[in-house]
Amino acid sequence: MRPLLLKFRGLRSYRDEAEVDFRGRDLVAIIGDTGAGKSSILEALCFALYGTATWSGKAVTDLISSGAPALSVELTFRADDRTWTVNRTARRAAAPSLHKLVADDDPSVHFDGASAVNAQVRRLVGLDYDGFLRAVVLPQGRFQQLLQSTPGERSSVLKAIFRVEELEAVRSGAMAARHRVASALGDVRVERAKFFDDPAAVAAEAGDAAATAGGRLKDLETAAQEVRDCATTAEQERKVARQLDAQAEAIARARRPDDASRLRELAELEDSLTVTLKEASERANAHESKASAIAAQLRSADQAGVGAAGLASSVTTFDAAIATLPQIQDQEEALAGEREQLSELEGQIASQESAIAGLEKLADNAEAAVDAAEAVSVAARAVLSEAQAALLGARAKADESANAAREHREAVADSERRREELTGAAEAHRQAVIVRGEAEVRLDKVLRTDHAAAAASGLGPGDPCPVCARDLPPGFAAPHAEDEAAARAARDESVQAELRTLKEHNRIEAQLEAATAAVADKASRQAQADAAATRGMAELAKLVPGADLGDADATILRTLTIARDEADESEKEARAAERKAALALDTSRETLSRMRQEFHRRSSELVRATTQLDNGRSRHEEALNALPAVLRPRSLWNADDLTTARTDARSRVEAIREQEGERDQEYEAARKAREEGDAAAKRLGTEVRSPAAELSVAQAALQQCLATVAHDLQRAGNQSVSGGTLSDAAELAVIRDAWATELHNACTAGIGEATRRAADSEKRAAQALASTGCHDGDELREAIIAVTSDLRQAEARQGEALRQEPLAEVLDARIAEGTALVSALDVVYSHLSDAKFIDYVIRRRQLVLLAVASEILASMTNSRYGFAEDFRIVDSWSGQPRDVMTLSGGETFLASLSLALALVELAGRGGGRLEALFLDEGFGSLDANTLPEALKALESQASGGRLVALISHLRAVAETIDDVLHVVRGPDGSKASWLTALERDAMLSNDAESGLLA
Repeated sequence: MRPLLLKFRGLRSYRDEAEVDFRGRDLVAIIGDTGAGKSSILEALCFALYGTATWSGKAVTDLISSGAPALSVELTFRADDRTWTVNRTARRAAAPSLHKLVADDDPSVHFDGASAVNAQVRRLVGLDYDGFLRAVVLPQGRFQQLLQSTPGERSSVLKAIFRVEELEAVRSGAMAARHRVASALGDVRVERAKFFDDPAAVAAEAGDAAATAGGRLKDLETAAQEVRDCATTAEQERKVARQLDAQAEAIARARRPDDASRLRELAELEDSLTVTLKEASERANAHESKASAIAAQLRSADQAGVGAAGLASSVTTFDAAIATLPQIQDQEEALAGEREQLSELEGQIASQESAIAGLEKLADNAEAAVDAAEAVSVAARAVLSEAQAALLGARAKADESANAAREHREAVADSERRREELTGAAEAHRQAVIVRGEAEVRLDKVLRTDHAAAAASGLGPGDPCPVCARDLPPGFAAPHAEDEAAARAARDESVQAELRTLKEHNRIEAQLEAATAAVADKASRQAQADAAATRGMAELAKLVPGADLGDADATILRTLTIARDEADESEKEARAAERKAALALDTSRETLSRMRQEFHRRSSELVRATTQLDNGRSRHEEALNALPAVLRPRSLWNADDLTTARTDARSRVEAIREQEGERDQEYEAARKAREEGDAAAKRLGTEVRSPAAELSVAQAALQQCLATVAHDLQRAGNQSVSGGTLSDAAELAVIRDAWATELHNACTAGIGEATRRAADSEKRAAQALASTGCHDGDELREAIIAVTSDLRQAEARQGEALRQEPLAEVLDARIAEGTALVSALDVVYSHLSDAKFIDYVIRRRQLVLLAVASEILASMTNSRYGFAEDFRIVDSWSGQPRDVMTLSGGETFLASLSLALALVELAGRGGGRLEALFLDEGFGSLDANTLPEALKALESQASGGRLVALISHLRAVAETIDDVLHVVRGPDGSKASWLTALERDAMLSNDAESGLLA
């Protein structure tokens, strides 16, 4: 696993998003002051991969920045020959967190949820959480965990790093493959059991059986064909006999010997009925001619309007005219009286309109008086309202001015209090810095003492000095090692105290800045409120001169209130006078409206009655003028003339009715003559033509039957046809009867000849059937079916055996191969199930690891130290192994570093998954001679394409490393950025001047 790009936000001191790009970098240094946030980068890496922190594995919420609701981390890394991106979030609240892992080259390959992501990360990295902290990320103060682990803990880590679990996978794979092969082998054996044991022998045996059945089948089919041919011939002859018999029977059924005499009788009746039909038709034509002449006269009268219908309508018109004439005269007299009364009403309306004009003038004057009074009242009210608003605004602005002054005084007091608190915080921070410096000095002294104690261990007076090689003076006593852990705890506590006082100083400083800004803001607000209060009083003085806010509102506004009340009273009096004038005007207008409505109503009725009268007169004249000229009276408006004309019309009606009666009598005589002719025609159809048609159909059927038989017998026949009369048909019936007798005799002779030929064919069929040994055709067919079945079964068995032969050979070969493969997989599973073999592999790999670690440790300690097989440290000076718990801080760091670098080296040799190493601090325990050697060893590992990251507050670590990630912390949190070459050199120069590189 090699990290490529790390992004995180809200993690410890990193409030804003930070991005660390490891792409294209091998050996990097992460440099920064103590507490700057260097180790937080490792926390982000660990949280991204395993979803937890480095110190407990559980307290994830402790990683979230103070005040931040959540933290988020995104890591892009290379593992298993693919690039992956993992995203995780953690929240303080109960909201769900995000856990997602995606393959960049194929987004469909993804894992969601903490469990699924953690499992896939462990597979890709090859380490669980504890193994990762022992072999890849060495946190501050715990870099020695792998070195000081128990054998069991080390074995678990080494199994993952050395990919020994792959042997477990091979063992499981062998068993799974054994099950699959065994299952498939069973399926093959089941399939082989479906085939013949010896397909070749079965095919030969079936071929012989097929040849025998084929010969027998050929003989049977030849005899069967002979039987079928004879049976066909016999059937054909008997069919001919049946056909001749049917034709003879058809001739017997079709013969009609009595048709000739019947046709002669019908001919005589046809002549008699034809004469009767002619005479009746001539009488009917004569009566119809006379009736048509009378009808023509009546139509002429109708066209002239003096027919029966026209005369009846004229009589009705005369009756109506005589009845309506007195009504029209009465209506004319009534309309004349109504016109005189409407003229009088029109004069009354004119008088009322004159009186209303005077009342309208009085109402206009009253309305003008109301408008004037209302304007005065509105003005008085507006002045009073404006003065009230101005008074209210002036009082509000005065209150705001007083409140602004009070708030300004409070802000000044708060600013002074914060300034005093800042002075105390600055002093506390200064004291914390002094304490931290003293703790650093104390820790350095303890480390030097521990080194001296370790170097002088076992030495006495006269022994060579391990530093200068001179003899130790008399009375020399080795110094005792001091409590390094207590010194480190004191140093760490002083660092935390310094950070706390700095944080408190920064907090109070921010509060002071806010308080100072508040003072300026309150002062500005007070000036604005004072100016607004002054403007408010000026506006009030314009409306109420001499107004004093110390007086009550009623006192200040008294003069304006009295003016408003007087204007309101004047307006009320003007409105009362206006209502009185309006009432009188409305009453007069209502009276005029009623008079006009009455006039309009009666005028409309007069017009309507006049129109009705005119319409009545017009209808009277139009109805009489529409009468035929011969019927019109001399005067349209004289009652006697109308009565005389009506009497004449009634006389004409009687004459027309007499002519209609004569016409109807002639039509009735014509109808009776037609009925007589129709009866004769009906008898002609029913008694002559229908029977003749039936006889004709029967004779035609006989002719068709005789012609068909003659054609089948190949005999010439009588083809003559009827000349069209019934007499001709009678003669032809005699001829057909003689021909029928001749053909019937010929059919009888043909039946005997066909029967003889059929008997001969049946005799030959019996002889062919006897040659097969069968008694009848059914037995012969059953024999053919049986032999055919035997042939098909033999051929099918032969074909199936030939088809199975190559398949059986393949299946037999597969069974042999599968059996051998199952045996081999059983052997693999059995060997890999042996725990001793796994332990042997671990021991061999462990020895190689210790050999490589010894080379690295020797190169960094001038060949003094190396590893024993049990992970103890061998000191070449004393030649004795030492327990790792007896090592000094610097020695422990070098041994742990050697072990970690050896793991990376071996993992790389075997195509392993360790492509990165992160070291957090530890370099402070190395002296000036050892530090370059350690860096050189790290550089050699990085040159192999791996990522090695060194985290330290020592600037000297960055001297030999090109890629430097500089971490700084300020009030807004920590920031991390890669330094350019110039920035790196400038940082080292500044530190050299201040003595920080020492």
